[in-house]
Amino acid sequence: MIKVLRILGLYVCLWFVFFLVGIPFSTQSFDVYLVSVFFGPVVLIWINERRISKKIKKSASDAAAEKTRQETETVEWFAQIEADKIAIRAQVEKHLPALSRNMKKAVKVNDYGAAVSDERTTVVLEFLASTEIELQQMSIMHASSYITGLLEAETSVRLEDTQFDPRSIPSNGYEFETWVAEGLERFGWQARVTQGSGDQGVDVIAERNGVSVGLQCKLYSNAVGNKAVQEIYAGAKHMGLDKAAVLTNAEFTRSAKELADSTGVLLLSPEDIPELYKRLQN
Repeated sequence: MIKVLRILGLYVCLWFVFFLVGIPFSTQSFDVYLVSVFFGPVVLIWINERRISKKIKKSASDAAAEKTRQETETVEWFAQIEADKIAIRAQVEKHLPALSRNMKKAVKVNDYGAAVSDERTTVVLEFLASTEIELQQMSIMHASSYITGLLEAETSVRLEDTQFDPRSIPSNGYEFETWVAEGLERFGWQARVTQGSGDQGVDVIAERNGVSVGLQCKLYSNAVGNKAVQEIYAGAKHMGLDKAAVLTNAEFTRSAKELADSTGVLLLSPEDIPELYKRLQN
């Protein structure tokens, strides 16, 4: 209806223009004058309507093309995000204990439980670089949040299945040794705490499927040095155990890591307890 009214209005305006413009020529050819006055506006309106129609079709075509482009980009974006998640998830499962340990240590808290520094982004960057994950669409912040969520979900699942939480570390050294032994037992090991006197530096002895391990447990606030590595290496050899390990809630000094590399002593954290048997198979 609006289009009809617009055309009629335009026709009346053009007819009036043709009528006035054609008056000087009407005396020479009245028939031509009448034809021009009545059909001239029709021709112009037809030309104008064709122009408008082409413009509308072009706009509709451009809009459809833009919509298709945006939909394609959206699908590609989601596909790339999903590819990033798959790559991250595979590497998180592979390096779960180490990543969980490093992410936990990246957050420093004061004596009142308030966070004073958060270096988890740095840990994520190191993790991505070390595992050669090249993010296609995820930002570092998004990746960090996704990794944190995966770790929390895995911890919750394991806590529900095994009732073992690597974050629930006792504050007493002797209780820590018992806690380690009980944690190992939840994952199929036969473990016992040694008596202390004459243990030759071995705090916990664990055995599973014929593989025996001697562990020295260190509940420290500072980094553990190479003395602990020396003690557990000698103690495990003395007791005839297959493997030797130092397990601590803290970090290890560079000297301790170098000595462990040359002697084959495992350097562990509480996060390694669920994966210890698997790690010994590699």
